[in-house]
Amino acid sequence: MSGFSFENHSSYCHLEFTDELLNMPWEQIEGATNRVLGLIQKSNIGSVVVIAPTLTRLPDGLLASLLRIWKSLDSRTRNLIFVTESDAVKESLQISGLLEHWRIMPSRAAALAFLKLEDTGELDLVKPGEKPSKNLSTDIKQSVSTEPFPFEAHKRYNGIQCDPLLSKLSWADLEAAVSAAISSFELATAPNLLLYLSRLTYINSGVVAGLVRLWKATQKRQGQFSVVSPHEDVTSVLKTSGLARVWTITDTREEAAYALGVSESALVEKRERTLLVSVSVPFSIVAALALIPMFLKRETVLGVNSQLAALLLGSAALTTGLIALIKEDGIRRKLSAGAVLMSIMVLSTLVFRGNPISIFRSLQDFVPKQEKASTVKPVSAK
Repeated sequence: MSGFSFENHSSYCHLEFTDELLNMPWEQIEGATNRVLGLIQKSNIGSVVVIAPTLTRLPDGLLASLLRIWKSLDSRTRNLIFVTESDAVKESLQISGLLEHWRIMPSRAAALAFLKLEDTGELDLVKPGEKPSKNLSTDIKQSVSTEPFPFEAHKRYNGIQCDPLLSKLSWADLEAAVSAAISSFELATAPNLLLYLSRLTYINSGVVAGLVRLWKATQKRQGQFSVVSPHEDVTSVLKTSGLARVWTITDTREEAAYALGVSESALVEKRERTLLVSVSVPFSIVAALALIPMFLKRETVLGVNSQLAALLLGSAALTTGLIALIKEDGIRRKLSAGAVLMSIMVLSTLVFRGNPISIFRSLQDFVPKQEKASTVKPVSAK
């Protein structure tokens, strides 16, 4: 929406104002804030971070709209944090008396630190009792300038925002802006790229071509690429151009971070998948080795126990291997496939009648022969 940018996060709502708000009449401001109010109420989240980095004053009617948004929040858990460095905006909030209920922060990082949140792509609450990082503001290099592609360098990924002024640039200026964004990305540590289109309500072919260049730069570094596009008009253009087949397009930042594998939930799931592979591969190998005593001493107690151990290990390896085979990719998927095949071979020993444990043997046959032992013949009484 013009003048506004809204993002619904897992633990807070992000509302950003732009300079376009200063030129909007009161009716448009009220209509836009009513839409924001509906989105916030639908999210059922009690914390709202309002960011106005470029506003030098509060437009008429905006304060009343913010007050209506604040009153709509749950009174038990509501938080409204206004991020600004403008003295005029701070003075307006001070005169209104709302600073008794709202807080003013100099940066978004400070606001998230107050909410005990980290803007590292994980987007989850810090554990109770854990203090937010003191170097949070230095860990995040975020640009709020009027550049066409403001660049953000995070620990595990990089973010590029698309400014609405992109559609007004000439082809040469757009190419130069894209080249500058690619240079910043290539100098960053993380190879993953998250593209924000939340401020765009319209996208032309030139901007799409620039986004394709950013995607190819990500592929060159063998990184992951994800797009946040909450507006249907922009998303439909990307789908029509066929980019939805090769890009991950989501509505929220959390979904995009999860697709990149950099969110907290994605990292936990990755550790769980690694554990599955770590279980399935060695268990399948040990299960196959456990069959050796069975073949050497088939009809003995040792043969029965070795096959039983192999079947138990093979069942565990098959279960974990199938889950890892579905969720993993690359070399881990190949290892999981090998573990599954080996486990199936171990479990197939159940269908052979000659084995100690077989589905075709009766209970009477399931009596292992004892090891040969020297017997002493009784002396016959004459």
